[in-house]
Amino acid sequence: AGLEEFEAKRKQEDEDRRRRREEERREILTANKTQIAAQKEMLRQMEEEEQKLVQDMLKKFAQDEEMERHLLMQKMEAKDRFVEQAKKQRGERARLYLDEREREEAEAKASMAEEEYRQRIIAEARRRLLEQHAK
Repeated sequence: AGLEEFEAKRKQEDEDRRRRREEERREILTANKTQIAAQKEMLRQMEEEEQKLVQDMLKKFAQDEEMERHLLMQKMEAKDRFVEQAKKQRGERARLYLDEREREEAEAKASMAEEEYRQRIIAEARRRLLEQHAK
C-alpha cells in the first residue's frame, strides 16, 4: 500500500504541477492579451493626439496664411489709396497752376485792352486838339 500511496501522491503532485503550470500559462496569456490591448489603446490614443495636433497645426497655418493675405491686401489698398491721393494732389496743383496762369493772362489782356483804350482816347484827344488848333 505504501507504493500505491506514493504513486498516487506522485501522480497527484504531477497533476497539481500541471494544473499550476496551465493556470500560470493562462494567467500569462491573459496578462499578455491585457498588455497588448493596453499598448494598442495607447497607440490609438497617441495616433489620435498626433492627428489632432496635425489638424490644429494645419488650422493654424491656414489662419496665419489668411492673416498674411489680409495684411498684404490692406497694404496694397493703402498703397493704392496713397497713389490715388498723390495723383489727386498733383492734379489739384496742376489745376491751380493753370487757373493762376489763366487769371494772369486775363489780367494781362485786360491791362493791355485798358492801355489800348487809354491810348485811343489820348490819340483821339490829341487829334481833336490838333484839329481845333488848326482852325
